[in-house]
Amino acid sequence: MKKIGVMVRCLIGMAVLIVSLAVITGTVTHKPAFFSVIQSNSMYPLLSRGDIVFVRPVHSSAVFRPGDIVLFKESTFFSSNQWIIHQIISGNDRDGYVTKGTANLRPDQEMKGFPAVMPNSIAGKVIAPGGIILKLPLLGFVFLWLNKVKDFILVLPLLSITVLLLLIIDAVMTKTGINKILSYKKNVLFGGGGLFLSLLIAAYTVSSSQLWFINHDFPDHTSLQKELGKIDNRWPFPLILAYHTSDPGLKVINPEETIPADHSVYPNLIIQAFQEGKESSYLWVATFLPLLPPHLIHDLTRISFSLALITVSLIPGLPLMLFPLMEKFFYKMK
Repeated sequence: MKKIGVMVRCLIGMAVLIVSLAVITGTVTHKPAFFSVIQSNSMYPLLSRGDIVFVRPVHSSAVFRPGDIVLFKESTFFSSNQWIIHQIISGNDRDGYVTKGTANLRPDQEMKGFPAVMPNSIAGKVIAPGGIILKLPLLGFVFLWLNKVKDFILVLPLLSITVLLLLIIDAVMTKTGINKILSYKKNVLFGGGGLFLSLLIAAYTVSSSQLWFINHDFPDHTSLQKELGKIDNRWPFPLILAYHTSDPGLKVINPEETIPADHSVYPNLIIQAFQEGKESSYLWVATFLPLLPPHLIHDLTRISFSLALITVSLIPGLPLMLFPLMEKFFYKMK
């Protein structure tokens, strides 16, 4: 029985490691990594809502053929961070591909009105050796639920309580587990607790932030104002709204904004064309917990979203991680 327990814990640990690696990789590359969750029944009966499919990354120069199931973003003026998994029914790499959900009556280009999908908009191809799609039915509902409640005020405490309960259950099952937990050194307990708290803050910030891909094609030295959409704050305290882009032609009206408790805002974006022709840009719309002064978070985000994310996330966890070192320092001072 002990061997079975060890194997189960190892399998769970490997699964958590793989999922964590996929989430981190996806956050850095802005693309789903290794797997993706089906969010609708538009591909039924091949795929159903809640299925997890395995995805192979593809290069922008890849060539596809009818029948391939691909992961892509629509190349409309504003492309949100919503990925689509549909099947290619026609087209080529030069003019773009026509896509369609197997449960839909018409192609996406007719139903949704966006143009043919170009190769550089396709991030991956669903793995289907011999025409058999590799998928894990129903398991994706866990991710869909987490995505649905990601802004809910009790998510972070519930996650912490869940981890604590798992530790207690594991300790009871292994009998000597409690003694092992209590015998850990302070630096491990405080370091691990601080790191866990920082990771929770980082996970919330990434999940509540949005990455917009902006495609435009209008004459030189002209500008256009667009509304980004509604951004909610369900917390009982204000959130700091910050933006990051590398395109000097993108300017947010009122960029240093704070969302009051239980309120919503509708940010507006001005797009300036410096040259004629098609252009593609990105914009991070980030919501931060008020752990630093707003002006400092805005300045950090303008430099780099990753820099602001790491700095803000470390604020609550760093004191715990440094506590064992500070304790030794003050002990020597006595």
